[in-house]
Amino acid sequence: MDRLQTMKTFVRVVDEGGFAAAARALEVDQALVTRQVANLERHLGVKLLERTTRSMRLTEAGETFLARCRDILSDVAEAEAMVSRSHQDMVGRVRLALPTVFGMEVTAQQLTRLHEEFPDITVEMAMLDRAVDPVAEGFDVVTMDAAFGLSATAVARPHLEVPLLLCAAPRYLQRHPLPTTPQQLSAHRCVAQWTPGEADHAHERWTLEQDDGTRESVDVRVALRTNTYALSLEAVRCGLGVGRLTLPLVSDDLATGRLVPVLPGWRAGRLSFNLVYPGRRMMPRRVRHVIDAIMAQIDEAEAASGDPARGPNSHPGG
Repeated sequence: MDRLQTMKTFVRVVDEGGFAAAARALEVDQALVTRQVANLERHLGVKLLERTTRSMRLTEAGETFLARCRDILSDVAEAEAMVSRSHQDMVGRVRLALPTVFGMEVTAQQLTRLHEEFPDITVEMAMLDRAVDPVAEGFDVVTMDAAFGLSATAVARPHLEVPLLLCAAPRYLQRHPLPTTPQQLSAHRCVAQWTPGEADHAHERWTLEQDDGTRESVDVRVALRTNTYALSLEAVRCGLGVGRLTLPLVSDDLATGRLVPVLPGWRAGRLSFNLVYPGRRMMPRRVRHVIDAIMAQIDEAEAASGDPARGPNSHPGG
């Protein structure tokens, strides 16, 4: 028995003054209305309505139950309206997880802009360079490296690709000749990302590509392998070696000269990302808007900074 529906039917019978009128208002057969009220009385073990061929009145138990039914149905309607409104409006909490390759500064700038436009949205943000299960960990949306595995309870769709570029700190390039060909990278210390099952932790094979499709692969010597791009960036800034990073992550460093492009004209591969979210559920409008806003800011940062791979092949002291 659908208790909520039988409550609605019982209240409508009372409000309409009879079973036939309630059936017309509900656009159902009168027999169904009669059966629902009878099932409700049988379930409660009390008579709610005294009925004759000409009249109907509430029993004492019926009056008590009617008042509680009205309160319950009103609360349910209010809850449904509140949830529906928060789903459609820019109100409520959004829990996100993004990889650090997008850049913390870029992300923070966009979230500040978003809050100025929609002050009733509360964003809870985690920057994670690992596989994330949005269901188990309670995230509304996760942008995750497509190379990571996906839980059975989540849904993923291709989201975007982010090019990788090579860069290094001026202090590192003062001590090591700036490479002019991909093969010269083999003589440099490099900062890489940790990969499960890596066979040779001291070396890694990087494939570089030019706009015309020319590709070259080179074995590089790994001085540091991390599980987060934020740490990789900091290590490159400190002069540990050549890093393979994303433009949103290093755009400010390149603009200020804190980092210098290495091998201009060559891309060091791409990272593919999926948009991952709990399956079999609608995405609230506020969640979709937050994701779109962050991605738009990343696009703006790339456009404003230009393509560093086309930048000058120079560095202080080199």
